[in-house]
Amino acid sequence: FIKIARTVSWRGTIPSLNYILSSTIWHQEHNGFSHQNPGFIDDVLQRQSEFTNVYFPADVNSALVVFDRMMRSSQEINVMVCGKKPLPVWRTLDEAKVDIEQGISVWNFASDDDPHIVLASAGDYPTQEVLAAISLIRLEIPAFRIRYVNINSLSSVDFGIGNAHHHVSRDNFFEYFTSDRPVRISFHGYPQTIKQILFDYGCDAVRFKVHGYEESGSITTPFDMMVRNHIDRFHLAIEAFSLAEDQGIINAERAKELREKYENKLIEHKAYIIEFGNDPEEITNWIWQSRS
Repeated sequence: FIKIARTVSWRGTIPSLNYILSSTIWHQEHNGFSHQNPGFIDDVLQRQSEFTNVYFPADVNSALVVFDRMMRSSQEINVMVCGKKPLPVWRTLDEAKVDIEQGISVWNFASDDDPHIVLASAGDYPTQEVLAAISLIRLEIPAFRIRYVNINSLSSVDFGIGNAHHHVSRDNFFEYFTSDRPVRISFHGYPQTIKQILFDYGCDAVRFKVHGYEESGSITTPFDMMVRNHIDRFHLAIEAFSLAEDQGIINAERAKELREKYENKLIEHKAYIIEFGNDPEEITNWIWQSRS
């Protein structure tokens, strides 16, 4: 209806159809598989139109900007995906306004110049895990330079990153993700959603890897949901250690030592939640530590 109405001169302007998806995959201590279906995101993005947007605000300020944008828009279909639980505030309101306008941003506080690797995310919980992984990687390998990229919106416009008013072009895309560095993207929904988008940007399937919901896990702790779908900080750090070895930043012995250390953390976490039914304080009380 909206697609045709936008072409008819006598049709008046109508408010947008706005969805807020707040019962998300990653916090399902009681709902289980009934609330684990990110396919709605794909259905909206697959519309053959130029007016559908899916937003993934990373924090409360970003969510406020997205909500205001949705309420002010007309003749669009907008989806905001964000959980109901308290999470860290990463951006000021002014920063969030710029981020949402562009659809993508480099977060300088978590990034280094001339990176060895690019880590990216779309979604509030994936963002927290990627930033936690960056903290671990920096702690273990200070010389390993990382760029962090936050993707906050996807659109049916050319089925890409951005929104109906600002689409990230192919040239702009590689300004964020470089032309030759390994890239790892953590996505709120199915990995295939991002993989389709990467195809249209002409991305190398070897250089780019996407993590997301693999339909693993049911009623369990929030962090265990991330672990079961290999999108948690420990799995991401383990992958980064191998990439650091590939680039000669650390030797094979050190890489093996680090992988074993964090594989043991995964084993310890599983034992902890079986005994106590909750995630350990190391996870629940984690805060970002700026590089000194």
